[in-house]
Amino acid sequence: MVRNADDAIEVVSKISSREMRAPAPVGVAFNYPAPDGLSIPPEQSQAVKQARSFTPTVIEDIALAASIGVDRCAAILLKLELSGVAETFAGGLASRALEP
Repeated sequence: MVRNADDAIEVVSKISSREMRAPAPVGVAFNYPAPDGLSIPPEQSQAVKQARSFTPTVIEDIALAASIGVDRCAAILLKLELSGVAETFAGGLASRALEP
């Protein structure tokens, strides 16, 4: 049983470096094509773009305005955020990205 930080340090210091190994690297293919049924039609992306505002809005409301499911809307918002045109916030909110 660990009672305090000193107990944890004592246990960890007894582990030899031969017992600890870094995890194997995982290859990530960023341009890997999406499986059938998972690609996002351009009209859905456009609908989400139009449904956003500069005021943070609940993702469910954006999905409703865009007439798509919440999971699909969240995926589109993630892509938009990575391209710099949307922002997501804690609590399931999203908005248009402010110009720098």
